[in-house]
Amino acid sequence: MQQVAVKSIAKLEFILGIVHGITEAIGIGGYAHVQEKTSEVIDTLETVRAYMRASEAHAGPYEGEGIWPAAEPWTAMRHWYPDAYARVAAIVEQLAAGGLMLTPTEEDLAGPLAEDIGKYYQGASIDAKQKVRLFRLAWDLIGTQFGSRQTLYERYFNGDVVQLRQRHYATYDYSRADASLQLFMEELEGS
Repeated sequence: MQQVAVKSIAKLEFILGIVHGITEAIGIGGYAHVQEKTSEVIDTLETVRAYMRASEAHAGPYEGEGIWPAAEPWTAMRHWYPDAYARVAAIVEQLAAGGLMLTPTEEDLAGPLAEDIGKYYQGASIDAKQKVRLFRLAWDLIGTQFGSRQTLYERYFNGDVVQLRQRHYATYDYSRADASLQLFMEELEGS
C-alpha cells in the first residue's frame, strides 16, 4: 500500500497542476466554487499524504524481520480513495467544462486556421497553443479511453470496496472504541 500511496500522491500532484493550470489559463480563480473545487483536490492530495505519514509513523514489527507500516491507515485509504479519485476526475471535467469540446489538434494549430485559433482560443493568461495543449491533456485524463480506464483502475485496483469494508467490519479491533463507551457509561452511572 505504500507504493499505492506514492503513486496516488504523484498522480494527484499532476492533476492538481492541471486543475490550477486550467483555473489560471481561463481566469476563473476568483470564483468561490472554483476555489472550493481546487481546494477539494488539494485536500484529497494531502489526505493521501496524511494516510502515508500515519502508517509510517505507527510502523511496528510484523511477520518476519524489520518493521512494517501500520495497516489501519492503509485500509482506510483503500476504502476512501476510489470515490475520492472519481470526485477529482469530476472536478477536472467541471472546471474545464466546454473547453474540452471541439478543441483543435496540433495539426490544426499549424494549418490554415492557425491565425483564427490563435485569436479565439487564447486563454486569460496563456496563448492558444498552450491552452489547446492543456485542455487536450485534461481531456486525455478524463475523457479518453485511457482516462476512463484510469478511473476504473482506481476504483477496482484494490478490490471491491464493499467486500473490503465488510471484511474490515468483521476484523476491526473495537476494543478502544468499546472501552471509551464503557468509560462514558460508567461516568454517567456515577453522576
